Amino acid sequence: KKKALQTRIDKELKSMIKDMLQSRDFEDETDMEPQAREALVKAAKEVCYTRQYYDVSKDEVIYLPSVVKTIVNNSLFEKADELYHEEEHEEFPEEYSMGLRKVAFARMAEEGLDYDDSDGEEEEVAFATMMQLSQTVDQPAPSTNGSKKKQNKPSVLKDKR
Repeated sequence: KKKALQTRIDKELKSMIKDMLQSRDFEDETDMEPQAREALVKAAKEVCYTRQYYDVSKDEVIYLPSVVKTIVNNSLFEKADELYHEEEHEEFPEEYSMGLRKVAFARMAEEGLDYDDSDGEEEEVAFATMMQLSQTVDQPAPSTNGSKKKQNKPSVLKDKR
């Protein structure tokens, strides 16, 4: 799973960097500075797809946060900046963070996603899935001997917001 996630991160970043370099802002550049690219890839592997949820309605595991989400909320660049500093450089180049943010916002628009400044990745998990999880969980089987024992109330998961 970890290898598959790293491959997914590499593929998404490579595609986004390619789109950024093809934009008008980067028409004179053919590639990203190697140290910046390395810091960005290392950072992505530390901050992207670090949480997982099981979607019972689709019978699949959903990994969060996405590369796009970490670019939009700036957490990817914060980590990349730390790693870039370790290599004796000043700051992660702003032109790359600005260029990749433009690509990320464009991709969100294409997918019909709204940008929410909160860090609520939980909202990315379908509401219907959460409702399924909150259904009665501990409901005891009905008694067959006719006795009227006190029934336990079903437990319900509650949102603690």
